[in-house]
Amino acid sequence: MNARRACASAARVVAAAAALGLAAGQANTWWAEQSYEAGIRAIDPRTGVEASDAPARDVPGRLEAYASAVERDPTQPLFALRAGQIQLHRVAGRPLLPDRSERLAASRALLERAATLHPLDGRTHDALASACVLAGDTDGAVARTRAALLLIPRSLAGLNAAAARLAWVWRRTMDPDVLAACVDAARLGFELYDGRDEQVSQGRTIGGAWPARELLLAPSGPLIDDLLLALRGRPDLLETAARLVDDARPDAARRLRAESTATGGR
Repeated sequence: MNARRACASAARVVAAAAALGLAAGQANTWWAEQSYEAGIRAIDPRTGVEASDAPARDVPGRLEAYASAVERDPTQPLFALRAGQIQLHRVAGRPLLPDRSERLAASRALLERAATLHPLDGRTHDALASACVLAGDTDGAVARTRAALLLIPRSLAGLNAAAARLAWVWRRTMDPDVLAACVDAARLGFELYDGRDEQVSQGRTIGGAWPARELLLAPSGPLIDDLLLALRGRPDLLETAARLVDDARPDAARRLRAESTATGGR
């Protein structure tokens, strides 16, 4: 009888402890959500109103609120993503920042956590690609850019950012696959915007085309033989490259189109 009472008492203690643990976890989750919402509602000093329409914008108090949310509930990928985006924003364009390496490492750690928790969120891969560029990680920049292109709905800004990162990688690696990926970003942009206006048809404002065009026309950009090697067997990409250089390098455009036709293009 005493043994049964002892067992029952122990079971009650265990149940009570479990209930307390559950309650504590729920409280942490609630406080984490409150912290995150406080960050979302942060006031943009430029406008004097909440910046809730731009949750990744760096406004006073927002990083601290997001960081508190991450600390209270490290299982929520959105909290880590937003904190990582703001950390990244504070590093970008500031190469002489005294603690730049530490801030960049902190941003990447948060974004890597978000990607692990939610690997299908293209926003995280996009931010990580930018972080990789800042860190000089060419392999990471390519891998994360490819993932972002697969997962994020295509847009002018997204394709431009992807093409610019791929152009940056190509300048450092001269990798033909990366050059092809950069031209492919322009192709995707043409698919989205073709025929909408004259500038678009020339490939000057459309997603992916402007960074790709800059690369192809730069004095340090790829030679025609580089393009023929990188785009071999891809008539669609050869035609895209020809469109990008048509007005500035007509001889190169003709060679690219001839190769496109020879490999099955129109």
